[in-house]
Amino acid sequence: MNFLPVTCKGVSANGVEVDYQGQTAVLPVTPRDGMAGKALTLGIRPEHIQLGGGDIVFTVTPTVIERLGANTVAYASLNGESENFCAMLPGSVGIRADAPVATGINAADCHLFDEAGIAFECRVELTEIDMNVINPTAA
Repeated sequence: MNFLPVTCKGVSANGVEVDYQGQTAVLPVTPRDGMAGKALTLGIRPEHIQLGGGDIVFTVTPTVIERLGANTVAYASLNGESENFCAMLPGSVGIRADAPVATGINAADCHLFDEAGIAFECRVELTEIDMNVINPTAA
């Protein structure tokens, strides 16, 4: 999982509004009391990084690209951090090492952690989950 430092801007019935480098997004998590202004950590899995737009967008410059057939994995340093940022993109994507690429994340795909590393409870509507329904009577 990739970890990004964010700041809590506020809370609402929809979740927690965070700021990442001047961009805000409301993460669908259960808020806690006294969060405004606190430093938090946004977690995003590599498979939830996308090229182009999203609720939060930023540019990365991959240093290593692994083309694995079904996926392309890109590793980058993000904002001078020593920890690698990793994106798993579908298929064979036209990106190159040492060439900047615009990436984005959607708030619904993010996880949020407090200063102690404790995860906030994610709110997921079951109707939004793409589940295959098994029909036991189907032949």
